[in-house]
Amino acid sequence: MILVTRARRGVLAFTMEPMSSALTPAGSTAAWRTIRAYILGRDRWLCQIGTEGVCTGVATCADHIVPREVGGTDLETNLRAACEPCNLARNRERLKLEHEPRPRRVSRW
Repeated sequence: MILVTRARRGVLAFTMEPMSSALTPAGSTAAWRTIRAYILGRDRWLCQIGTEGVCTGVATCADHIVPREVGGTDLETNLRAACEPCNLARNRERLKLEHEPRPRRVSRW
């Protein structure tokens, strides 16, 4: 987890200390909003996903590359800027894949 230790004149200082997620089920915290602002600035507010047909190009969300539900972290290396339509499309696709019935294996014997 990234812990913001100092923020002044647009420069953020981070330490890599383990801590609970800044993004809680109840909503975002001040720490998450700071991380989100850093990620959006780092990626110049440009969507890094670019889903064809839905991407607006202007990022407003910080997307977890590896979702937190499957062990992803809030580390800077696991976050990227995304526009809301791309972020929602990616989440819908992931949920669809999780809930689809898997094909049964057919034995050859």
